Formats: sequence, C-alpha cells, structure tokens
Amino acid sequence: MRLVRKGYDAQYFDSFADRIPLYRDIIASRMATIVRQVASGGRLLELGCGDGRLLAMLAKDFDVTGIDISEYAIARARRRIPDANLLVGDVAVCTQDGRYEVVLALNVLEHLPDPGAVMLRVGEMLEENGKFIFAVPNKHGLVGSALVALMNRMDRTHISTYSRERWLELAGELGFGQIRVLNATWFGPSRHDFAKHLAPIVIVVLYKKPQEHPPADQAPGDPIDVAMALARHPELITGQYE
Repeated sequence: MRLVRKGYDAQYFDSFADRIPLYRDIIASRMATIVRQVASGGRLLELGCGDGRLLAMLAKDFDVTGIDISEYAIARARRRIPDANLLVGDVAVCTQDGRYEVVLALNVLEHLPDPGAVMLRVGEMLEENGKFIFAVPNKHGLVGSALVALMNRMDRTHISTYSRERWLELAGELGFGQIRVLNATWFGPSRHDFAKHLAPIVIVVLYKKPQEHPPADQAPGDPIDVAMALARHPELITGQYE
C-alpha cells in the first residue's frame, strides 16, 4: 500500500490543471452546489478527498469525513480543514463503521481494480435513502471514447474506465436508484442530451433504495413460501437430484 501511496505524491496532485488560477475552486464549487441540491445536512464521507478543497466548502453544512490513500494529500487537507476527520487509507478496504447521509467518490472509481466492490460497501455505509454521488470519465460515443483514451494515456492510474452505460447499469445492480445524471462540461454541469457526447466527465447522483420487506402478515419462510418452493423443486422431497 505504501508503494501505491507514493504514486499519489506532490507530483501527481501538481498537474497542469492545478496551476490554472481558480480551476480547482470552480470545479469544487460546482460539486458543492450539486451536493447541497440533494442533501441538506448530516454526515458526509468523501472517498479520495484529495486536498480537502470540496470538504472545506461543505464543512458548514455537513459533519465531514475524508479518506485518501495519499499521505501528501491528507497533509494538505489537514492544513485546510484542521477540525475535520481526515484519514489516510485505501478506499477499497475502507473500514468506516459510521452511517452517512452522503458519500462522494469523485474521480476515484476509475482508479480502482474493483469499483463495484467499493460501490457495494458505499451502500452498506449509507443510511436508507442516503445519497451517493460519483464522477468518472465519460466514455460515451466516438468523442467520449477518444477523450477517455487520452485521459488514460495521460494518467496510467486509470484502470477501470467503463462505458457510461455500464456505470449506470452497475449502480442499478447494486441497489441504487437514479436521481440525475449530469454531464460535466467546461461551462458547468448539464443535463442536455447533446452534452453527453462532449463532456469529459459524467456525474451520477444516486440514492440508496429502501430495502424491501415482506408484508406484515407474511413472514419470510411461512407455509406459502415453503409450498411454492416445494412445488417448483420436488427433488427437495424425493431427495433425487439430476
């Protein structure tokens, strides 16, 4: 893990985009607006929080926690928001026991060998109807595929760049409901259909679906369920299996 951390050192975070005045602040401000539109407070966890720029903007509205694999990034974040709960750790094996109203994973999942496992863990950490917001490279159509290929070439830590459709499908498979899908254009997030062909990043806003419970008068495993199971699988009675 220490070897991986060294890959996310000062050089990684000091990219060309970081040197453009106000660039990171503008991006973080846009994300803060999206978060406030879907949640009004409570506990918030950001996976891969980087230098804590977004958490600092949300600290007045939420009880914020951040985790990042980079010791360098967390050191910067602690200088920015010294009172926040900031941890050095691998989001893929995050052991947070708390329950959160909001979990963020912005430009993080594409760096993980098994993003589905992390998304499943997010579902476990979220309160019922809690919000999960993630942002990933927008691999959609010819232009999007070319942009993602370029980003992957520039950043070799991108190892899970799924198609836009696959990310949305995976979220549904893992028990999340969709609130909105935004295309992060240079001019700001857009829901217009044409923007999905040009935006380099897609932002997906989800909620944790309530767990389905059986009717109060029909407990799991009651005689009706047992009878139906035996009707479908008579080998359970005869003990004869093909």
